[in-house]
Amino acid sequence: MAGDALAYLESAPPRRFSLIFLDPPYATNLLENALKRIAAFDILAPYGIIAAEHPAAWIPPETAFRLYREYRYGKIAVTVFRAESGEEKSGK
Repeated sequence: MAGDALAYLESAPPRRFSLIFLDPPYATNLLENALKRIAAFDILAPYGIIAAEHPAAWIPPETAFRLYREYRYGKIAVTVFRAESGEEKSGK
């Protein structure tokens, strides 16, 4: 369940993931909330990827992640976000 995943993130031991898949129920704001929490918990590894499935009309919010690519499949789409490396964050 989506709520269980967010609760897990809050209570899990610190670790980083290279790949995160998000496919929350479309009629909710769970996708935006999950993106904010992933950034807040700092669990996406440098150069990591988030693949988020959503309605094709969804407009990605401002996030801490770089929008990399979007794939459209009729009424649904998958947006791929990428983490910046430590060098990109520091401006090097």
